[in-house]
Amino acid sequence: MNDQLFSATPNTALVSSGDEYSVEYFHIYTDEKINDTHQASIEYLKQMETIWDISHHRILFIDDYNPTDHKTSHSEILSHLEKYDVTPHYWAFEGDLINNAILLLNKISSNKIRKSYRQYIEKNGKYPCSLLTASWYLTRLGALPHENVISSTGPVVFLPVNRLINILPQDYKTVETRALELIKHSEYSDYADKIQDLFLPMSSGRAVTLW
Repeated sequence: MNDQLFSATPNTALVSSGDEYSVEYFHIYTDEKINDTHQASIEYLKQMETIWDISHHRILFIDDYNPTDHKTSHSEILSHLEKYDVTPHYWAFEGDLINNAILLLNKISSNKIRKSYRQYIEKNGKYPCSLLTASWYLTRLGALPHENVISSTGPVVFLPVNRLINILPQDYKTVETRALELIKHSEYSDYADKIQDLFLPMSSGRAVTLW
């Protein structure tokens, strides 16, 4: 495991002491079986928790929106994470973010960007990854509603946090960049510097499109 990822100087999202962080890991699609990339995210999470002294909760994001052939259930995923002693405090399905994606789309300040997303949705009949990703981040930060989106694995109800950390495969970079640009060109632009991505030196093994 590469310690350099966690010894490097952090960006703005990691320099404020006393903040509460939401740490996403083990990003998985329901048409996937658990693989080496998912396992690597567990190891990076454990390393992060050992090296960085931050107050945080763990959160799991399950993509049930894009897949059509569902192979893995959320209960199977949670059982797997419990076995490795990394049970998330909270979890969510991507498909439950559609209403928030609509809210965000209406708050895009650039007419050109807003129009391009609406054209994509009309043409493809679905919401693009970058819009859902941006909505997911703004939901965790409290800019968009979290009720009926984020579920708890225990008795403590989710509360929005100040800052985010996302442990993701390296081939998610393009979508992450577009999602951040979307936030920067919205009424929620102040939230953009509260988001920190940590990319695994591994691919997800699936096609990740720009949108």
